[in-house]
Amino acid sequence: MKLNCQQIASALTEIKKLKSSFDAALSAGDLDGAKRMQADIELAVLNLQERLDPYQIAWRKEVAEEWGYDFVELPRDSLAFAHRGKERFFIKGDGSPITDKHYRFVEGTFHDGFVKAEVDQKYNYTFLRPDGTELTAKRYNGAGYVSFREGLCAVCDDQGYTFLRPDGTELFAKRYRLAGSFSEGLASVQDEQGWTFVNHSGTELTAKRYKEVERFSHGFVLVKDGSGLTFLRADGTELTAERYLEASDFSEGFAAVNDGLGWRFIDSDGTELTTKRYQEVQEFSEGLAPIKDDRGWTFLRQDGTEVPRSYPEIYDYSEGFFKIIDSEGYFFLRPDGTELTTKKYAYANDFSNGFALVQDEQGYTFLSSDGIEISAKRYRDAGDSYSEGYVKVKDDRGWTFLRSNGTEVSDKRYEEAEDFSDGLAKVTEKIPAASGEPEKTETYYIDQTGKRVFESKGGDE
Repeated sequence: MKLNCQQIASALTEIKKLKSSFDAALSAGDLDGAKRMQADIELAVLNLQERLDPYQIAWRKEVAEEWGYDFVELPRDSLAFAHRGKERFFIKGDGSPITDKHYRFVEGTFHDGFVKAEVDQKYNYTFLRPDGTELTAKRYNGAGYVSFREGLCAVCDDQGYTFLRPDGTELFAKRYRLAGSFSEGLASVQDEQGWTFVNHSGTELTAKRYKEVERFSHGFVLVKDGSGLTFLRADGTELTAERYLEASDFSEGFAAVNDGLGWRFIDSDGTELTTKRYQEVQEFSEGLAPIKDDRGWTFLRQDGTEVPRSYPEIYDYSEGFFKIIDSEGYFFLRPDGTELTTKKYAYANDFSNGFALVQDEQGYTFLSSDGIEISAKRYRDAGDSYSEGYVKVKDDRGWTFLRSNGTEVSDKRYEEAEDFSDGLAKVTEKIPAASGEPEKTETYYIDQTGKRVFESKGGDE
């Protein structure tokens, strides 16, 4: 969050007080006290810098220029990801690489203290610690999509899958054909007979094998055997003996199931919420589940009763609202049944980051969660949602960016624009050509004021 003028003035006043205490300590000959005051001043200045520049763009640009990097990403876990050509590597606060060794690809985000790195040949993985050292000298030809999760990571060698611990040792010698990430203390594994689950000790949850499995969520996992779908508890027991053709994960204590006669809901004991079957259903959100029967769409409450009013279509719940469409257009409904606006739109997106993209006869704008259109101006095209307080919009002249208050970042227009990420947006500008010369474009990164920061050199994707 950006600081306002009052907050900046308050922070500067605090630094000024610390400086006065520092001067007083020096005058009194209290060198230890002065050192403490100096450390406090440096910390206060650093905190103010970070709050004034939360995406550390000034530091990233300075480091890139000093070390010859094409691009420097926002630091995470005290390390930043730097780009130079096709090389990717982590750097320290002074801009120096954490290791002299370069990798074909580095995941970019640490998980449980490790990041996955692809070594000199494709699909040849190891894991790096924050200091740049490798977790193990052994190379794996496959590794979990999100690296470590719950302190373990699925890895694959020529014999099959196992799990790697944070100390570099393997969870077990046995190999499986496939393995998934841990969720709620259990991970799916597949051998020649089918799927089961293992816990953090490597013990299998069930001797029974299933044809298909999902990930554990809210204490249950959806599994499929030869008879159909059911739910498995974390202790390995099945929720019900009944089998379903279709089913969804639990949400707010209920799961939607379809036995071929239609959809209904069951609770965490396997008890039916209603005996009535529905043509379509969605998961519970804020105590309501959209349901469809011959009359159209309405809502089911968690006591099994239905809301009287029906609609042609109800979309998923997002950020406090259900998106609805009727004969007049799109609108948004609160869980209490009240409408956000009386106006209906020709098109509407779900709410995301506090705003929803809407379209009327004149074009696109954005609707706030208060029901207010942030701009009277209409645009020909727009991004799906706000990112970091900004969204790209397009008028007759090209793309620009809109702030959350509805004002444009600048009058400049771009041929192409991408969403803001870590304080920067990638844009392509059309450069006027001289007579007889081919048209040119320039691609670069801008900050949230529209200032050009990094050049795009083709290797910074």
